[in-house]
Amino acid sequence: AVAASPLTENRLGEKVYLEADTVGGLPFQQRVLAYLPKLGPLNKTIRPGMRVRLEGKLRFPRRARNPGEYDEREFLDDRGVGWIMKARQVEIVAERASWLWTLKAWAEAVRRRVQDRFEKSLGQEEALIMTGLCLGYKGPLGRETNRAVQDAGVMHLIVPSGAKVAFVLLVAERVGMVLLPPAGRFVLAGVVGGFYTLMVGAEAPYARAFLAWLALRGSALVGREPGSFQAMLLSALAILLLRPRDLFGAGFQMTYLAVFGLVLAMPKVNEALPGRWPGWLRGSVQVLAVSFIVQFALWPTFAAYFGRGALVGVFANILLVPASGLMMGAGFLLAFAGDGPWGLLPWVVSRIARLFVRICFWFASLPGAAMDLAPFSGVELGVYYLLLLGILVLPRWKLAVCLSACGLVLWGGTALAGMARPVTRVRFICLAKGRAALVAFPDGRHWLVDAG
Repeated sequence: AVAASPLTENRLGEKVYLEADTVGGLPFQQRVLAYLPKLGPLNKTIRPGMRVRLEGKLRFPRRARNPGEYDEREFLDDRGVGWIMKARQVEIVAERASWLWTLKAWAEAVRRRVQDRFEKSLGQEEALIMTGLCLGYKGPLGRETNRAVQDAGVMHLIVPSGAKVAFVLLVAERVGMVLLPPAGRFVLAGVVGGFYTLMVGAEAPYARAFLAWLALRGSALVGREPGSFQAMLLSALAILLLRPRDLFGAGFQMTYLAVFGLVLAMPKVNEALPGRWPGWLRGSVQVLAVSFIVQFALWPTFAAYFGRGALVGVFANILLVPASGLMMGAGFLLAFAGDGPWGLLPWVVSRIARLFVRICFWFASLPGAAMDLAPFSGVELGVYYLLLLGILVLPRWKLAVCLSACGLVLWGGTALAGMARPVTRVRFICLAKGRAALVAFPDGRHWLVDAG
């Protein structure tokens, strides 16, 4: 096979996506997720584009056994993966990647250097946190820490997020403003941002941020009026042209739901803020508005993919999103400058990672910090987004009233239809030592029926 992704890790081990050629000498043109041998000596040397030979056991991804359980097959279907391999042996057949993979191989080499420095200089949990903040690969965090980050509503800071690309582009542009003319500044930021996007895997949130920046800055450079909506739409079309399956992935859906909500609402928020307010106050209100808009835009996706939503996430993001840029800067300084005099940099970065975790635990410990969510039905999804759009388009009152009325009519009509035609619902539950069914009757009664 050919290695087709960076090496990542979860609770099951180190994994890499493969473009397979043959199995047992027979043609096998399939995309495979391979879990590599634990602590295998070659694991961290694999780069995208390398040809490898693996021996192990192939299996199909598993379906969810219970409502709301992780559906391995659906998750991998969205990524075009039909097989999982548990490898016992790994052999690198050809180290030199083809020219099509060269840039990805270089980017992966730099990413490995950054991650290896964190693992060498920091404690295990601190290394995982900094890898997530800087590179979007959080790895297998402890259960309590993972839940605290999720309940604080800041999981997006340690998984793929367009904010990381935005911070890198911002720094590159600031450096370019001092040293280069506008065209040179554009080239410098494009090269740095593009390489970083490749380095972290070029997933939809990263690609969206980089391509949108490219469209906005490129249009301004050639004298055209830049438009945020057009830039977002162009970036979405470019991603789907290259990887159509991204449309069904959580990363693509979440990044564009959030950003289109911001494109619709933030110009009106900015206009409504009094000009006499001091800059720090205007900025704080803008960050608060961004947090609210993103939270409401993504609430159904939280229910669909995670089964949980953070009610305190709005306030945690006000503090931690701006701070995450400084955390990234400290992490990259450690990665490329080394430990520094007297081991000062690892001490500083480890304290930053611990502070991030403590803040997450504090927000997650607040009363009502998070709540369990059930996935929305198709009708509930339609009603929710019609009402949300009605709010976001304000003060265009006619359009807002029309959208809200459509949502309320759909809601009320569905409720009346349900009352007219009662439905009994049955959910089958697969347990380790037996099976059962949960029956919900129209009058509110519930029966739990075992297999006997």
